[in-house]
Amino acid sequence: GLARRAGVDTAQVVQAAGRLRAYDPKPGAGFDPVLHQPPPPDVVLSRDGAGWRVSVDRDSLPLVQMRPGAPRGDAAVAEARQIVAMVAHRNRTLLRTVSELAQLQAEALEGGLRLMRPLRRIDLAERLGLHDSTVSRVLADIRIRTPHGIWPSGAFFPVAVGAGGERVSAAAVRAAIAALVS
Repeated sequence: GLARRAGVDTAQVVQAAGRLRAYDPKPGAGFDPVLHQPPPPDVVLSRDGAGWRVSVDRDSLPLVQMRPGAPRGDAAVAEARQIVAMVAHRNRTLLRTVSELAQLQAEALEGGLRLMRPLRRIDLAERLGLHDSTVSRVLADIRIRTPHGIWPSGAFFPVAVGAGGERVSAAAVRAAIAALVS
C-alpha cells in the first residue's frame, strides 16, 4: 500500500525501510556515558547474619547544606536546620519502612520474585503505625538493591491472585510462567 501511494515499487520501500531501521534512534547517547548507566539505588539491602541490613545509598541522597557566604540571620539558620531535620526524618522513616518490608518479604529476598507474598501498603503502614499515605510517599520512586538486582519499591507490593483459601502474589505467578517458558 505504501509503495502504491508513493508511486514506487515494493523493493524500493523494503530497501528504504531497512535503511531506516539501521539508523540509531538516539544518536547522541554514545557521547554521554551517564545515559547508559541505570540510576543508583536509593536503599541497599544486604544479608546481616540472620536478618537484613538496610542502608541508604548516600550517593542518591540530596545534599543539604548552607551555601558559603550566604546571609546567616537567625531565620535563615533556623530554616536550614529545619530542612536538615526534615531530610533526616524522611531518611529514618525510609529505613524503618524498608526494614519492615525486608522482614515481610524475606523469602523473596532469599529466593527471588517467585517467593514474593501478596502485600498491601496499608498493611505495612498499620505494622509501622503510620498512615498509608506516608508509606506511599516515602516509597514513591524508590529503588532498592537486593541480592537479585535493583527492584523498584512497588515490586514488594504484588497483588494477590487466586480463588479460595490459596492466594499467591501476581509476581509469583509471573515468575512461575517465566520459568515454564524458559
